[in-house]
Amino acid sequence: MSARKPVRLDLTVREAEVVRDALVRYDIWVAAGFDATRADQRDSERAQRVLSRLAAEGVPGA
Repeated sequence: MSARKPVRLDLTVREAEVVRDALVRYDIWVAAGFDATRADQRDSERAQRVLSRLAAEGVPGA
């Protein structure tokens, strides 16, 4: 098993906040068993686009 290497992500502050907030909400939803609200769904979709872009750029773990 190889060690994980730190990766520097080129995100704007807003993009980083969107990803963080979506992940936090997702954890809360899973723990509570709730579905996403419409606004939260849009944030989740935005976060997914950011993560998809990072994966396309070859960022490991994105």
